[in-house]
Amino acid sequence: PDKLFLPIQAAPLFLPSGTDVTATIHDLAFKRYPETFPKDHLRKLNFLLDVVVRCADKLIAVSESTKRDLLEFFPTLSEKKIRVIHHGFDGGFFGKKLSSEEIEETLSSYCLLPDAYCLYVGALQPRKNLVRLIEAFAIAKKSAPDMKLVLAGEPAWLSEGILRAREKSPYKDDIVLTGRVSFEELRALYQGARLFVFPSLYEGFGLPLLEAFASGTPVVTADNSSLSEVAGRGALYCNAQSVEDMAEKMERLWNDEMLRNELVERGTDRLKSFSWDTCAKETLEYILR
Repeated sequence: PDKLFLPIQAAPLFLPSGTDVTATIHDLAFKRYPETFPKDHLRKLNFLLDVVVRCADKLIAVSESTKRDLLEFFPTLSEKKIRVIHHGFDGGFFGKKLSSEEIEETLSSYCLLPDAYCLYVGALQPRKNLVRLIEAFAIAKKSAPDMKLVLAGEPAWLSEGILRAREKSPYKDDIVLTGRVSFEELRALYQGARLFVFPSLYEGFGLPLLEAFASGTPVVTADNSSLSEVAGRGALYCNAQSVEDMAEKMERLWNDEMLRNELVERGTDRLKSFSWDTCAKETLEYILR
């Protein structure tokens, strides 16, 4: 082939001479937080990234944050070789408003009531910072006794510490683990939540933020990596390393209806910045350059 586009951060070990290679780099979480990955994962991920950085003629970074990480961890890499192209997002599915009966039908299977829980969406693994979230929930619940915490996602690698933290929590019965959910259930969980909490230590992009925006759910997220780049003025930010700050921001958004409404409006506006048409156009132009 004249051109090869790799939408993942991996490449074949051997390529035909003269083939122009463009590859997408999604994140360098395993370099920034290696302790949150199993050792066998680390070896594989580092090997694949080294190969693709070496053999690709052009790299697409999905955020400015990912670009900065590439330049930090590969100091001989030319900045001219990297272009930032944000993911697109189609909010049609999550933005389709469900009736109160449809939302309640899904929530009832988890013994939840609308507007009475904080939601996290994603895998249960250390990088997502869920042990601190569980501890912050225990603090916030003292001033908001009706609050529940829903962790929507499957246990992934090294999730044992998260599950132990939930068991040790004095409010473990109010921490709901959904396991794997369908997209239809996920939409109802988003739309039924009082707020969405995404305290990850690191994200290459952070699509759940845009899912929450499209669902009309106000967001608390960490001020690190790409999260502020994606969320812009549409979220309330917390220090991912501080349980107390996370709890304070959760309490504030839980209790402040005016702020929730303001963030929902800003989040809806922020969605305009992410279009698959724009992403596709910029990607094709870069491949053909």
